[in-house]
Amino acid sequence: MITISILGLDPFISEHYSADIHKKAAKLFGCSVEDIIVHAQESFLYHNGVDQTSWHTIIHVHAPSKYRSVAPQVAAYLLQALKGHIVHGAVEFYYFDESDRYESFDDTYPRYVTSANEVEPVVAASEEQQVYLGDAFKGVKLDQKGSQDPKVKK
Repeated sequence: MITISILGLDPFISEHYSADIHKKAAKLFGCSVEDIIVHAQESFLYHNGVDQTSWHTIIHVHAPSKYRSVAPQVAAYLLQALKGHIVHGAVEFYYFDESDRYESFDDTYPRYVTSANEVEPVVAASEEQQVYLGDAFKGVKLDQKGSQDPKVKK
């Protein structure tokens, strides 16, 4: 499994970037698309206390060491594909022996969620919640901090 982690980029952009690069990255690595997953979290990069998010983006690639030889091509592609979303970028590779990875897959479920097997929750009409339109501050004297109207029982 190859994990591509994106630091310093909006997760929404990372989601689209992931879809854009997935097939070509697998081709460059010489692996199946099933062997790549992209990790994106809401993250920020700072330099001297100033937010650098999207100005600088760092991509970490964790991969089995057998992919070391294709790193220059993969890095060039990942940076080129991100060019429209960032100003500066870097790719760092971290390698591990395949024997150091342990996996567990549940055969009763598909390996990945796709648009074909994705389930959207349906909210039953009886479960819909009504928006409270009353006065949430009724009984609270707003002129004195923390005081309540003596008529309101606790």
